[in-house]
Amino acid sequence: MAFIEALLLSIGLVFPLCANSQAAVTWQDATEYRSLSWDAETWPSVTHRAYDLADSTTLSHEGFEEIADSMGFAGCEILARVESGDSAFDAWMNSPGHRACIVNPAYTRAAVASFVGSDGLVYTAMWLR
Repeated sequence: MAFIEALLLSIGLVFPLCANSQAAVTWQDATEYRSLSWDAETWPSVTHRAYDLADSTTLSHEGFEEIADSMGFAGCEILARVESGDSAFDAWMNSPGHRACIVNPAYTRAAVASFVGSDGLVYTAMWLR
């Protein structure tokens, strides 16, 4: 399943994406296609992070540097308080800083997870490396 399809279908549900998924992460950026592999190794930590965000109903990058150093990755995208997959993906791709991180050609793998907070909104985290 393509990344955008997975994100659009999964956001709004309490999930993490299947850790065993071998699907390519693909989207079109301008005129160029970009693919990332599903990163099962970082999936548990990104799932934990998304749960923490939803549980606290807050958005913070606090603690990311320690996690990144220990697991060897550098890209972190977090998003909160969106109501649909469309709005989540649009928010990342319409933010110059987030978009630059997501489309950075240095990244070859990604893991993403989302949970619904007690406020009824979706909290999403994505690790890239």
